[in-house]
Amino acid sequence: MAGVRILVVLVCVGRIQLASGFCASGKFGDSCSYSCHCPIPCNETTGACSGDCDTGWRKAGGLCQKQNIALNKGASTTSGVYLDWYAAKAVDGNSDMNGGSSTCFHAAGSPSDWTVDLGQDLQLYDIRIYSRNGYYWRNANSNIYLNNDTSSICSTLPSPPCTPNPTDVTCICTGRYVTIRNSGTGGRDGYASALNICEVEIYACSPGIYGLKCNTFCHCLNSTCDRLTGLCPGDCRPGFAGRTM
Repeated sequence: MAGVRILVVLVCVGRIQLASGFCASGKFGDSCSYSCHCPIPCNETTGACSGDCDTGWRKAGGLCQKQNIALNKGASTTSGVYLDWYAAKAVDGNSDMNGGSSTCFHAAGSPSDWTVDLGQDLQLYDIRIYSRNGYYWRNANSNIYLNNDTSSICSTLPSPPCTPNPTDVTCICTGRYVTIRNSGTGGRDGYASALNICEVEIYACSPGIYGLKCNTFCHCLNSTCDRLTGLCPGDCRPGFAGRTM
């Protein structure tokens, strides 16, 4: 029919064919195409890690397939910094919430902002923010938005008193630049609030992995699948079949 476009997406399913003992150390799964991301070799078939994950990876569902894509990326602020509490200290991998200026970012003024450049557009879902102990109120009610578009808020940090630290927020969107911005209102004891962040972790699944916990496998040809649904933008890999949605 003229003027009508049909979108075809695939969920690729099939049987993993694996000869036990043939994967190199640190590899697993279909055609040994997945990496374990844990110091101790993972299960060759399932990818399950028995110990901790490598630096920059978080375990979920027994797998170390959630990567902190903000780690050691470029960070900046337009608010200036208080003394030597630089923006880069919020992505240095040190989440010590008692670390002060040795590991935390502290904006010099209010309103305040902090931005990390992920290097490319990526599909996001979960963000973990570590506030300085005793100073969460400086970050409360801050908005999170992408690609410098302040009109489109992706998530908002919760208000006290129910504020676990670190704080996990959901941000379902795609972007390269992630910004946290505090308007400066709602401070304590008459002081305007300026961002005081010890670490920001932004998680994405490994290529070929999807789901909220990054523990389900997709089998797309020359592409990765949707982080949440597992849908492939094109064809399946050889040996796997798909269904039209």
